[in-house]
Amino acid sequence: MHLKPYFDPHSPFMSQYTPRFLERFDLSFHDEGLCTEYFIETLDEHQTISSALVLSQNTFANNLHVSRFYPELAKRTNCKYMSAVAFYLMIHHFSQTHHLNNQCRISLDTTNRVFDQFYSHLLDFNFCIRRQMAGGNVALISDYCHDKINLAMIHPHAEQDDGPAFLYT
Repeated sequence: MHLKPYFDPHSPFMSQYTPRFLERFDLSFHDEGLCTEYFIETLDEHQTISSALVLSQNTFANNLHVSRFYPELAKRTNCKYMSAVAFYLMIHHFSQTHHLNNQCRISLDTTNRVFDQFYSHLLDFNFCIRRQMAGGNVALISDYCHDKINLAMIHPHAEQDDGPAFLYT
């Protein structure tokens, strides 16, 4: 498997769109061991528009696995590129809080269509197809490059109730 060369994490794209994301949305998280769930909420209405965005760490394989990433931002008005920003912020927040190194790989499973329309266009990562799977699904892999960005705006999620932990629901 040959990965594409890694692109500068301080891309003009992220420099342009991250402030736009933060003007409209709040990103919070809940940690449970080696897993983190992320939540996206609108700042104006305080409405949760995405939850169960889950990243996990496999310490033995030195791998960050994107277990679930469907932020539903594309369904909102004027939100082009906001899913890319959310993904970027989540990956870097997770890697900082879990102390991942540059030898870490990012993995996820998705469809060929989603790879072609989304992950292949994320120039701050170098996703490629690691393995074709049944039903038009693919396993993706990317290198991780640590980016020293201030992620203080991502804060612990306020618990709404005493319901079960997200890993057990």
